[in-house]
Amino acid sequence: MKCKCLGSLVVTLLPLLILSLVGCSATKVTGVWRNPEVPQMTCKNILVVSSLLDETSRKMSEQAIVDELQVAGTRAAASYRVLPEGELPNVERVAAAVQQNDFDAVLITRIVKRKENERVVAIGCPGQWQEDYRDSRNQIRVLACRPTPETLNTQIFVLATSLYRTADKAKILTITSDTTINMPNRDLAQGFASAVVGELRRAKVLGR
Repeated sequence: MKCKCLGSLVVTLLPLLILSLVGCSATKVTGVWRNPEVPQMTCKNILVVSSLLDETSRKMSEQAIVDELQVAGTRAAASYRVLPEGELPNVERVAAAVQQNDFDAVLITRIVKRKENERVVAIGCPGQWQEDYRDSRNQIRVLACRPTPETLNTQIFVLATSLYRTADKAKILTITSDTTINMPNRDLAQGFASAVVGELRRAKVLGR
C-alpha cells in the first residue's frame, strides 16, 4: 500500500519537476544561418564583442564567451579588455583592435528586439508537503493538493550573434537566440555563452 502511495506521489509531482527544469533554461537557440558563399574555415583567434543593455552585461557576456572558447581550445579576447578603458565598441575601434592583435575573426552579439512572453506555471503546496513528509499516514493529503496555475509575464531579448572573417569582413554565420531575463546576470551570461559556443562547435568553425 505504501509503495502504491509513493508511486502516485511521484506521478503527481513529475509535471512540476519538468516545469521547473524547463524554466531554468534561459537561452534558447532559435536559428543558425550559414553563409553559403564563404568556404569552410576555422577561426583561431577571435575578438568577442557584445552590444547589450549596459556595461556590466557587456563585460559578463564577453568574458563568459571567451572562457567557453578557450575551453574549446580557441584563442579569444573580450573587447572590453582590448579596447581603451571606457570606450565602447564601434567599427573604427574594432578594426584597430583587429590590426593590433591579429584576430582572424570577430564575434558580435547585439539585441534585435524585445518581446513579452506570457506563460502559466504550476505553484505547489510546500507547507503541506513538509507536514505530510513527516507523517507517512497523511501522504494521501499531498495527492489531494494539486499545483495552482499562475500566469507570469517574462521579458525576452532576441539576440543575434554573428561571426565575421576579418580578412574581408565577410559574415560566416549568424546564431539567433531568445534569452529570458529570469535569473542573475552571471548565470544568464554563462548559459548564453554555452549555447553560442556549442553552435560554433557544431558548425566546425573553431580552430586551435
